[in-house]
Amino acid sequence: MFTKRRIIDLQESMSPEAYPVRSIEPTWPDTCSHPLARAGISTVPLEGRVGIYDEVGHALIMFNAGAAMIWDLCDGTATFEGIVANLTQRFSIGANVIRDDVWQMLHKLARMGLVGDQATREPSLPT
Repeated sequence: MFTKRRIIDLQESMSPEAYPVRSIEPTWPDTCSHPLARAGISTVPLEGRVGIYDEVGHALIMFNAGAAMIWDLCDGTATFEGIVANLTQRFSIGANVIRDDVWQMLHKLARMGLVGDQATREPSLPT
């Protein structure tokens, strides 16, 4: 289900133009961030993986099971550290590896405009 050191795997099936990289705060998410998935995204189970289909960008992104768990927790109620704690309890992988994977996934999805912070409902923009 998971690799030895990484719990996420994102495979993007899209053209490079589908998601222009957004400029966001380089430290987002921080420990108090409440990640929230953007509306207009459908989740589709596919052959042992989970796909999210962005109805706005018309793109399919494939997640492994670990990435799908992170995505499911992006409901705006859990903090970044809460997501890390949840996954650390489920798996025998070091908290630092999980924290790094969760941060990288959320940061990348925020740069794509798919995840933002509950407080603003948008990716954290630089000040």
